[in-house]
Amino acid sequence: MCIRLLKTARRYTNQIWFPKLGFSLICSLILACSVVVGALTYHWDLPPTIQISSGNSAQIQETVDYVHMKTFTHAGPYYVGIVLGYLIIKYKDVKIPWWVNLCGWCSSTILCLSSVYGAYRWNIGEPHGPLLTAIYAGLHRTTFTIGVAWVTFACVTGHGGPVNKILSWSVLTPVSRLTFMIYLLHSLVMWVRMGSLKERLYFSHYNMLYEYVGNIVTTLILSVPFYLLLEAPMSNLERLAFSRIRLPQDESPEGKQNGHLTNNVAGMDHSNGIGHSKPENGSTANVELMGVKSLDLVQNGVAPVGSKNLNGR
Repeated sequence: MCIRLLKTARRYTNQIWFPKLGFSLICSLILACSVVVGALTYHWDLPPTIQISSGNSAQIQETVDYVHMKTFTHAGPYYVGIVLGYLIIKYKDVKIPWWVNLCGWCSSTILCLSSVYGAYRWNIGEPHGPLLTAIYAGLHRTTFTIGVAWVTFACVTGHGGPVNKILSWSVLTPVSRLTFMIYLLHSLVMWVRMGSLKERLYFSHYNMLYEYVGNIVTTLILSVPFYLLLEAPMSNLERLAFSRIRLPQDESPEGKQNGHLTNNVAGMDHSNGIGHSKPENGSTANVELMGVKSLDLVQNGVAPVGSKNLNGR
């Protein structure tokens, strides 16, 4: 939806105003949110992520209440997505040199892997110092999102290579439409599972793998009806809402082929965005050029030069 809004804004303004100012503001917000998360983690002596394996229920609840459930904690990834949408709109056809592409993929891999496996020491009960804990807590969400953002940008611009082929595989298309509902439902599935246990669960690799696969399959099955009942109707309403917003006439496909429509309609007197043709042989033509409504032409059943006839010929 954000990309659709960016496209719509660019169509009617021909540019996004003050991109440098906006980029600086977004970077400042990302930095500020990261500092806040790190400061809270340091002040309350919290782990960098929710450490379920620690067994300290009070600390887990504090991490959820003070950090995880706060809006600013997840603001960094959101702002990275906004920047990504702008870059995709502006540089969709960019040609990236091979060495830049290589550096981008290497950096993306390092960022994602360090974000995922960087918490290993905390997970096994050997935490780092409070300062490093605060730094990791404030940055790991945003750095992981930056890594994923590069994958998205590279694939959209035609530099994805085999990764783009895998992600574009038709078999993954149905699952890709369920990702948002899977994200919303997976926590609920885990909570119900934990709440229904009557006895302690023995911690082992097999049991954890069994829980993991069971949660994924259950969430995937539940996401189908929720998608059909909730997300799909809203997506259709969104599509209908944006379909009513049309391109200005000078940016429409016909306008690009025939030049600006204002130059192709002969004998037009333009004022306030409305063009009125001069009467000729008792015929009249009323053309609304600059609006986004339909083009109404009446001239003995024949449109002016550069436009289609009323009867479709």
